[in-house]
Amino acid sequence: MTLAYCLSVAGTVADGLADYTAARLPRTSLMVRRSEAMARLATARHPVTRALRNGMLRAMGLLGPSAALRQADFVMRWEHPAVSGTPQS
Repeated sequence: MTLAYCLSVAGTVADGLADYTAARLPRTSLMVRRSEAMARLATARHPVTRALRNGMLRAMGLLGPSAALRQADFVMRWEHPAVSGTPQS
């Protein structure tokens, strides 16, 4: 949907593809970095790292579900470019 939007408002296909890439790259790069960090944390083998991870998860549980959900705000609060007026992924 976003690609179609970028192509429809651009002058050329090349410009539309460039706009799409420029709009999505920062957000998707952040998703990849956070995913990699979570995978490293989830598969940690060092006892100290595992203890820190488990303590952090316990603390987040005490803070309530909104603490964990806030970590995904950048994904959940995304708006289509036609709504926000600027190309985004």
